[in-house]
Amino acid sequence: MTISFPSLNVGVSIDEQLYIKRHPGGIVTLRQDEISQDSSSKKHKTSNKTVQSSSKTASTTDDNDQDSYAKLSKKEKQRIRESTAGPGWFDMKKPEITPEIKRDLQIIKLRNVLDPKRFYKKDDSKGLPKYFEIGTIKEGPAEFYSSRIPRKERRQTIADELLTNEQSKRYFKRKFSEIQEIKQSGGKKYYKQLKSKRRPNWEKNF
Repeated sequence: MTISFPSLNVGVSIDEQLYIKRHPGGIVTLRQDEISQDSSSKKHKTSNKTVQSSSKTASTTDDNDQDSYAKLSKKEKQRIRESTAGPGWFDMKKPEITPEIKRDLQIIKLRNVLDPKRFYKKDDSKGLPKYFEIGTIKEGPAEFYSSRIPRKERRQTIADELLTNEQSKRYFKRKFSEIQEIKQSGGKKYYKQLKSKRRPNWEKNF
């Protein structure tokens, strides 16, 4: 005696609704087009969620910063504004001026008299700059070795480099003596030297 069961209608079509493709030889494979579409849609949804969450957190932090800045006094706001050069200069910070840095800045302002063979644009600013950055010059790979400063002559500050250069030292000494001579002109000692130079040789012997 055989019992026959009626065919069940599960309501799902393998070819249409599942990621399975049936071949005539009885082989079943996964449908790659459906898998790729589904995975891309899932990734798109997750990326949208992350963008929304990041934008929400950024907006909340900006609101908190604005609220805390609004509660500050005028002096504190001014101190915060003066701590940097502003967005036009990429918020360059105001560094602490040490005696070495101050001396280097003074030398840079007097660069017109350091080298007689170079011409620099006139510095119209009064006093030392408030906002600046200090860096180290790196030679490029295409630069020839003879144009570089040897390591023995390299120093930490500009003043130390000038003092180690013999040619610069001779030039500074000569200019200093010229300035001192101009400053001393008009005094009694200057006129006595001038008078002795004007005397004839026969009169100097007596």
